[in-house]
Amino acid sequence: MDFGIIVKNIIIVGAILGLAFLSQQPYFKNKVSDFTFPLLKKADAYVANASDWVKQNVYPKISGGVAKSNDTIESAKKGIEKQKNNFVQNSVDSAKKFIAKEMLSALGVKAQDLDDACKAK
Repeated sequence: MDFGIIVKNIIIVGAILGLAFLSQQPYFKNKVSDFTFPLLKKADAYVANASDWVKQNVYPKISGGVAKSNDTIESAKKGIEKQKNNFVQNSVDSAKKFIAKEMLSALGVKAQDLDDACKAK
């Protein structure tokens, strides 16, 4: 190995690490905050346009032509809301039945006796 190459690589690595350290210091933060690449701003606009084009033209063809629309989203929301309401209603009904059975058993009344009393009226 050549001693000169090793020294040169150590100096290069030291310079890179020194720049990385100095770039994180608060003194240099406000000095470089205004530095931007104007070419990247133009590239962002092109990338955004390309992304929109892909979403409109390519994605529906690849995904089988099924695109999300507000109708499908709204119907899914309504279905979920209906399931929630059914769950709550079933839970309330089950709780009512349980409480009624426990109250009747605590009072010593059988459900058959209540049915007979209601039919007699």
